[in-house]
Amino acid sequence: MQPYLFPYLGYFQLLEAVDRFVLYDDVVYRKRGWVNRNRILVKDDTWTFSVPLSKASQNRDINRTDIHEAFGDWRKRFMLTMHHAYSRAPHFDSTADLVEEVLSSDVKTIADLCHAALAATSTHLGVSTPIVRSAEYNNRHLSSAARMIDICRLEGAGELLNLPGGQSIYDRSEFASADISLKFLNMNDIKYYQGREGYVSHLSIIDVLMYNSREQTRSLLTEYTLS
Repeated sequence: MQPYLFPYLGYFQLLEAVDRFVLYDDVVYRKRGWVNRNRILVKDDTWTFSVPLSKASQNRDINRTDIHEAFGDWRKRFMLTMHHAYSRAPHFDSTADLVEEVLSSDVKTIADLCHAALAATSTHLGVSTPIVRSAEYNNRHLSSAARMIDICRLEGAGELLNLPGGQSIYDRSEFASADISLKFLNMNDIKYYQGREGYVSHLSIIDVLMYNSREQTRSLLTEYTLS
Protein backbone atom coordinates (compact mmCIF):
# COMPACT_ATOMS: atom_id res chain seq x y z
CA MET A 1 0.00 0.00 0.00
CA GLN A 2 1.11 3.55 -0.67
CA PRO A 3 1.81 5.52 2.52
CA TYR A 4 -1.01 7.71 3.81
CA LEU A 5 -0.98 10.10 6.75
CA PHE A 6 -3.01 8.72 9.67
CA PRO A 7 -5.23 6.75 7.26
CA TYR A 8 -8.70 5.38 7.89
CA LEU A 9 -9.49 2.28 9.96
CA GLY A 10 -9.55 -0.10 6.98
CA TYR A 11 -5.87 0.61 6.31
CA PHE A 12 -5.02 -0.55 9.83
CA GLN A 13 -7.27 -3.58 9.43
CA LEU A 14 -5.11 -4.53 6.46
CA LEU A 15 -1.95 -3.91 8.48
CA GLU A 16 -3.24 -6.21 11.22
CA ALA A 17 -4.47 -8.91 8.81
CA VAL A 18 -1.21 -9.56 6.95
CA ASP A 19 2.05 -11.26 7.94
CA ARG A 20 4.16 -8.57 6.32
CA PHE A 21 3.15 -5.08 5.22
CA VAL A 22 4.93 -3.43 2.28
CA LEU A 23 4.91 0.36 2.31
CA TYR A 24 4.86 1.15 -1.40
CA ASP A 25 6.64 4.52 -1.23
CA ASP A 26 9.09 4.55 -4.15
CA VAL A 27 6.32 5.31 -6.64
CA VAL A 28 5.34 8.70 -8.01
CA TYR A 29 3.49 11.14 -5.78
CA ARG A 30 -0.06 11.85 -6.93
CA LYS A 31 -1.52 15.25 -6.21
CA ARG A 32 -4.96 15.42 -4.58
CA GLY A 33 -4.44 11.97 -3.10
CA TRP A 34 -4.22 10.96 0.55
CA VAL A 35 -0.46 10.69 0.99
CA ASN A 36 -0.09 13.97 2.89
CA ARG A 37 -3.64 14.63 4.03
CA ASN A 38 -6.72 13.15 5.70
CA ARG A 39 -10.02 14.11 7.34
CA ILE A 40 -11.24 14.69 10.88
CA LEU A 41 -14.44 16.19 12.29
CA VAL A 42 -14.43 19.87 13.23
CA LYS A 43 -17.65 21.58 14.37
CA ASP A 44 -19.86 18.77 13.07
CA ASP A 45 -18.31 18.84 9.62
CA THR A 46 -15.40 17.11 7.90
CA TRP A 47 -12.15 19.06 7.76
CA THR A 48 -9.17 18.06 5.65
CA PHE A 49 -5.76 18.51 7.25
CA SER A 50 -2.59 18.35 5.20
CA VAL A 51 1.17 18.47 5.53
CA PRO A 52 2.75 21.12 3.25
CA LEU A 53 5.19 19.66 0.74
CA SER A 54 8.18 21.15 -1.02
CA LYS A 55 8.26 20.87 -4.82
CA ALA A 56 5.66 18.12 -4.83
CA SER A 57 5.46 16.70 -8.33
CA GLN A 58 4.03 13.71 -10.16
CA ASN A 59 7.53 13.27 -11.56
CA ARG A 60 8.98 12.64 -8.11
CA ASP A 61 8.62 9.55 -5.92
CA ILE A 62 6.83 9.76 -2.59
CA ASN A 63 9.96 8.85 -0.66
CA ARG A 64 11.79 11.76 -2.32
CA THR A 65 9.11 14.35 -1.63
CA ASP A 66 10.15 16.63 1.23
CA ILE A 67 8.02 18.26 3.89
CA HIS A 68 7.93 22.04 3.43
CA GLU A 69 9.43 23.16 6.74
CA ALA A 70 9.41 26.83 5.75
CA PHE A 71 5.62 26.80 5.52
CA GLY A 72 4.92 28.29 8.94
CA ASP A 73 4.20 26.30 12.08
CA TRP A 74 1.71 23.87 10.53
CA ARG A 75 2.27 21.32 13.30
CA LYS A 76 1.22 23.77 15.99
CA ARG A 77 -1.81 24.86 13.98
CA PHE A 78 -2.95 21.29 13.47
CA MET A 79 -2.56 20.40 17.14
CA LEU A 80 -4.59 23.49 18.05
CA THR A 81 -7.36 22.58 15.60
CA MET A 82 -7.40 19.02 16.91
CA HIS A 83 -7.70 20.34 20.47
CA HIS A 84 -10.69 22.49 19.54
CA ALA A 85 -12.31 19.57 17.70
CA TYR A 86 -11.76 16.77 20.20
CA SER A 87 -10.89 18.16 23.63
CA ARG A 88 -14.08 16.62 25.08
CA ALA A 89 -13.56 13.22 23.46
CA PRO A 90 -13.00 10.44 26.03
CA HIS A 91 -9.56 9.48 24.73
CA PHE A 92 -8.26 12.89 23.75
CA ASP A 93 -5.12 12.90 25.90
CA SER A 94 -3.66 9.59 24.73
CA THR A 95 -4.52 10.29 21.08
CA ALA A 96 -3.16 13.84 21.16
CA ASP A 97 0.07 12.52 22.68
CA LEU A 98 0.35 9.98 19.87
CA VAL A 99 -0.21 12.58 17.14
CA GLU A 100 2.22 15.02 18.72
CA GLU A 101 4.85 12.29 18.98
CA VAL A 102 4.51 11.57 15.25
CA LEU A 103 4.51 15.21 14.16
CA SER A 104 7.61 15.82 16.28
CA SER A 105 9.50 13.05 14.47
CA ASP A 106 12.86 14.08 13.04
CA VAL A 107 12.01 13.20 9.44
CA LYS A 108 12.45 14.96 6.12
CA THR A 109 10.12 13.29 3.62
CA ILE A 110 6.38 12.73 3.67
CA ALA A 111 7.00 8.99 3.25
CA ASP A 112 9.04 8.95 6.45
CA LEU A 113 6.35 10.88 8.30
CA CYS A 114 3.65 8.46 7.12
CA HIS A 115 5.85 5.56 8.15
CA ALA A 116 6.33 7.12 11.57
CA ALA A 117 2.56 7.53 11.93
CA LEU A 118 1.90 3.91 10.96
CA ALA A 119 4.59 2.59 13.28
CA ALA A 120 3.54 4.70 16.26
CA THR A 121 -0.17 3.90 15.82
CA SER A 122 0.62 0.21 15.46
CA THR A 123 2.62 0.27 18.69
CA HIS A 124 -0.23 2.17 20.36
CA LEU A 125 -2.67 -0.56 19.33
CA GLY A 126 -0.37 -3.51 19.92
CA VAL A 127 -0.13 -4.43 16.23
CA SER A 128 3.21 -6.14 15.61
CA THR A 129 3.14 -6.66 11.83
CA PRO A 130 6.56 -5.84 10.30
CA ILE A 131 6.50 -2.84 7.93
CA VAL A 132 8.91 -3.06 4.98
CA ARG A 133 9.73 -0.25 2.53
CA SER A 134 9.28 -1.21 -1.12
CA ALA A 135 12.67 0.20 -2.18
CA GLU A 136 14.30 -2.70 -0.32
CA TYR A 137 13.21 -5.12 -3.06
CA ASN A 138 15.16 -3.33 -5.80
CA ASN A 139 12.54 -4.00 -8.48
CA ARG A 140 11.44 -0.47 -9.31
CA HIS A 141 11.90 -1.22 -13.03
CA LEU A 142 8.93 -3.62 -13.11
CA SER A 143 5.38 -2.58 -13.94
CA SER A 144 2.84 -2.30 -11.12
CA ALA A 145 1.31 -5.81 -11.10
CA ALA A 146 4.58 -7.49 -12.08
CA ARG A 147 6.28 -5.73 -9.22
CA MET A 148 3.62 -6.88 -6.75
CA ILE A 149 4.05 -10.44 -7.96
CA ASP A 150 7.83 -10.19 -7.67
CA ILE A 151 7.55 -8.92 -4.08
CA CYS A 152 5.30 -11.87 -3.23
CA ARG A 153 7.81 -14.22 -4.84
CA LEU A 154 10.69 -12.71 -2.88
CA GLU A 155 8.70 -13.05 0.34
CA GLY A 156 7.50 -16.58 -0.45
CA ALA A 157 3.91 -15.34 -0.19
CA GLY A 158 0.98 -17.18 -1.75
CA GLU A 159 -1.62 -14.54 -0.93
CA LEU A 160 -1.75 -10.78 -1.47
CA LEU A 161 -4.25 -8.61 0.37
CA ASN A 162 -5.23 -5.17 -0.84
CA LEU A 163 -7.91 -2.58 -0.12
CA PRO A 164 -11.01 -2.18 -2.34
CA GLY A 165 -9.44 0.58 -4.44
CA GLY A 166 -7.11 -2.01 -5.94
CA GLN A 167 -9.99 -3.84 -7.63
CA SER A 168 -9.94 -1.37 -10.51
CA ILE A 169 -6.17 -1.68 -10.89
CA TYR A 170 -5.23 -5.35 -10.51
CA ASP A 171 -6.43 -8.42 -12.40
CA ARG A 172 -6.84 -11.54 -10.25
CA SER A 173 -6.02 -13.81 -13.20
CA GLU A 174 -2.60 -12.22 -13.62
CA PHE A 175 -1.77 -13.04 -10.02
CA ALA A 176 -3.34 -16.49 -10.23
CA SER A 177 -1.03 -17.33 -13.14
CA ALA A 178 1.84 -16.75 -10.70
CA ASP A 179 0.15 -18.96 -8.05
CA ILE A 180 -0.79 -15.95 -5.92
CA SER A 181 -4.27 -15.46 -4.55
CA LEU A 182 -5.31 -11.80 -4.73
CA LYS A 183 -7.94 -10.80 -2.17
CA PHE A 184 -9.49 -7.52 -1.11
CA LEU A 185 -10.25 -6.43 2.43
CA ASN A 186 -13.60 -4.70 2.84
CA MET A 187 -14.28 -2.92 6.12
CA ASN A 188 -17.63 -3.78 7.69
CA ASP A 189 -20.28 -1.12 8.23
CA ILE A 190 -18.69 0.13 11.44
CA LYS A 191 -20.24 2.92 13.49
CA TYR A 192 -19.24 4.43 16.81
CA TYR A 193 -20.36 7.50 18.73
CA GLN A 194 -18.55 10.62 17.49
CA GLY A 195 -19.83 13.06 20.09
CA ARG A 196 -22.63 14.19 17.79
CA GLU A 197 -25.77 13.03 16.03
CA GLY A 198 -25.19 11.02 12.88
CA TYR A 199 -22.03 9.28 11.76
CA VAL A 200 -19.29 10.03 9.24
CA SER A 201 -17.27 7.03 8.03
CA HIS A 202 -13.76 6.70 6.59
CA LEU A 203 -12.26 9.48 8.66
CA SER A 204 -8.66 9.43 9.84
CA ILE A 205 -7.74 6.85 12.48
CA ILE A 206 -7.36 9.91 14.72
CA ASP A 207 -11.15 10.16 14.96
CA VAL A 208 -11.45 6.45 15.79
CA LEU A 209 -8.87 6.72 18.58
CA MET A 210 -10.51 9.80 20.07
CA TYR A 211 -13.77 7.95 20.74
CA ASN A 212 -12.59 4.37 21.25
CA SER A 213 -10.18 2.89 23.77
CA ARG A 214 -7.20 0.90 22.55
CA GLU A 215 -9.07 -2.32 23.36
CA GLN A 216 -12.18 -1.16 21.51
CA THR A 217 -10.12 -0.08 18.49
CA ARG A 218 -8.29 -3.41 18.45
CA SER A 219 -11.64 -5.21 18.31
CA LEU A 220 -12.64 -3.02 15.33
CA LEU A 221 -9.52 -4.18 13.47
CA THR A 222 -11.18 -7.57 12.93
CA GLU A 223 -14.45 -6.14 11.58
CA TYR A 224 -13.90 -6.85 7.87
CA THR A 225 -14.56 -9.40 5.14
CA LEU A 226 -12.26 -10.71 2.42
CA SER A 227 -13.44 -11.12 -1.14
